[in-house]
Amino acid sequence: TDHIASISGMRDGGNEGQLSFKTRGGSDAAPVEQLKITKDGRGVSEFTHAFWANVNQTGTQAIRDSHNISSITDTAVGGTRFNFANNMPNANYAVTNANDYDAGGWWTGGLQASSCTFIYHFTGTGYRDLVSLRVTGVRGD
Repeated sequence: TDHIASISGMRDGGNEGQLSFKTRGGSDAAPVEQLKITKDGRGVSEFTHAFWANVNQTGTQAIRDSHNISSITDTAVGGTRFNFANNMPNANYAVTNANDYDAGGWWTGGLQASSCTFIYHFTGTGYRDLVSLRVTGVRGD
């Protein structure tokens, strides 16, 4: 039989409790995982990767709340690296929102599959830390 899609449950290798959805282009093609439901209930696919964080940059930087952020690193005045708990599939993603309480701008110091870095520039006075920095990023086509 020429199967073009499959659903399988994983029972070994440390992946117990995961559910995998795969498709393939034809009878000779190897199945390609399109969506995985992990044992903690997350849906993981090329299009479900995302992150957000609410961070206090003042003094010792601290995460107030977040999704898919394992930790942050203070890179410089106004700079924070967001380290992902689950990597993005690649570095082709966009930061869709970065806001704060002050008038200013921000720029990325690099998008990687495992992290992204932001530097905040307060208009007219150089770089500075923020009491509240909110960042959202998504992967998509």
